[in-house]
Amino acid sequence: MILAIIQLIKDVMNLDIKTIMIMNLIINVVATISIAIIWYYNKKRFAGVDLWVWCMFFQVAGVLLILLKGAIHDSLSILLSNVLLICSALILLVGLENFTNCKGKHTHNYIVIVLFILLRYYFTFIEPNLGFREIIMSGTIIIIHSQIFWLMFKRVPSSIRHMTLLTGIVSGGFVLASIFKLAMISGFDLQSNEFFKSGAINALTITMYITLNFCITISLILMINKRLLKDAEVQNEKFKKIFHSAPYAIAITELYEGKFLEANDSYVNMSGYQRSELIGKTGVELNMLTKEVREAVVSKLLKGEKIEKMEGEMRRKSGEVLMIIGSVQLIDIHGQLCMIGSHADITELKMAHQSRLNAMSDLISTIAHQWRQPLATLGMMIQRTHAVAHIKGITNEYIDAFKESAMSQIKYMSDTIDIFRGFYRPQKEKAPFSPLSCINDCVRLLEHQFANSKIQVYISSPSDYENQLINGFSSEFKQVILNLLGNARDAIEENFKSTNRVEEGVINIVIDVSFNGTMVIEIGDNGSGINDEIAQKIFAPYFTTKESSGGTGIGLYMSRMIIRDSLKGDITLIKSDKNKGATFRIELPIAIEPQIEEFKPMEQQI
Repeated sequence: MILAIIQLIKDVMNLDIKTIMIMNLIINVVATISIAIIWYYNKKRFAGVDLWVWCMFFQVAGVLLILLKGAIHDSLSILLSNVLLICSALILLVGLENFTNCKGKHTHNYIVIVLFILLRYYFTFIEPNLGFREIIMSGTIIIIHSQIFWLMFKRVPSSIRHMTLLTGIVSGGFVLASIFKLAMISGFDLQSNEFFKSGAINALTITMYITLNFCITISLILMINKRLLKDAEVQNEKFKKIFHSAPYAIAITELYEGKFLEANDSYVNMSGYQRSELIGKTGVELNMLTKEVREAVVSKLLKGEKIEKMEGEMRRKSGEVLMIIGSVQLIDIHGQLCMIGSHADITELKMAHQSRLNAMSDLISTIAHQWRQPLATLGMMIQRTHAVAHIKGITNEYIDAFKESAMSQIKYMSDTIDIFRGFYRPQKEKAPFSPLSCINDCVRLLEHQFANSKIQVYISSPSDYENQLINGFSSEFKQVILNLLGNARDAIEENFKSTNRVEEGVINIVIDVSFNGTMVIEIGDNGSGINDEIAQKIFAPYFTTKESSGGTGIGLYMSRMIIRDSLKGDITLIKSDKNKGATFRIELPIAIEPQIEEFKPMEQQI
């Protein structure tokens, strides 16, 4: 092995320097093209790579000018060529600093470059001496590549030092090769003052530089690859964190087979399955969706159609059916077409919307009830006025009385409209409101229905409770009160039918403030009551005992959601006796601390 190395060195030393420089030119051209390709694909990703391209270009230009010696002026082939080679090393240093984000000052290097040019000029044109020129060249290479070595081994952060290690070793090789050249020039005279005839020492050191140039190109490419792998790991880690912490339920499935490849935590929670139960299975196998729905989605994607904000159903592991809205896109994973879908549970939104529609329907029905009597009254008044006019004529007093009575009925109808508008006037922000005022509005809306059903409503509260305020949306609170009053009316009517009772129905509304500053509202009735089995389910979604009358089972569920989520309070069933009625309690935090006065009950019959 040693003999083979010695023989190789002898062969190299016998090579013609011009041949070696041609080899150097070819290797530098290949290196320039390689680094240029790397730069083209990473120019927006990594800083400094563009400077590497310039470094390689300067080396090609420098070697080419040396090879043109004799055909061009010595200022180009001897002076400019070597300046380009030294500048390429400095450009490499700056590029590596930018790449590793370890920028430094280079004033001393600029001084070194200026001194290099002056000395090179002196020993080229004033006192020509190839030996001194080579010593200056080697010394400058040592200065610059020592800085690259220190940068790669010491200045860069320890987290990326494994990437820069090889480039640092190659830079150290340049330093050692230059020291070796200095030692050889000091110990042995060059054979000629002509570069191409300078002999074995230059041939050997140039060959070493060529080898190192090739190695540094490889090290730069490997450093880029390691950086890409590191960035890929970082991106993968970011994706995992974003994927699993996203508030939307996200899942990745195979396009054709439909097997789950990945699902984030939100999807796991929404589906009710463990991740291990999902991976490798299909949504159809798990009965989460039907085969027809899946095939329709796949068909749309293959046709290039977008699937955005598409509504559908998903069955949880428990069997509960959720309303979801989602978007699905195609994604290529290692050459395999997959679907990535993001979904949101809109069950509560849908229920809230349905509840609002139901409340709107009830209110419209209420308006019809409210208007029927004043309209009938107005009709009778007009008919009576017409008859009186034909029989005995109309006096001014009669006209005045007719006007006053008619305007009273019209005002009543107008007030009803104002109350109705207050229910669904858009509210952008939460604001303090009076629960007592809201309750009074709700009772006024239903008073004719209560009168027709022989139901009396009693509101008991301290005299100053009109000023006790709750923070939130008053329209939502009214929706809760209307729902409770409607349920109480239905329970009283049902009790009358089942027991043939003839006494009047009663709804008691009691408002008070507890010692901890919480407003307590109790709404009780003397209706049919709620048995224990049903009492445990009344706040569950879609649970209803009124299927025959079109009940949806979302009224009390939405009422609890409004009280808890929007008004930050609570609602509970506190008492229920068969044929004696039920009482609901609402507890709400007061927005403005009340001035507690002596409690003076006041009964207000409507």
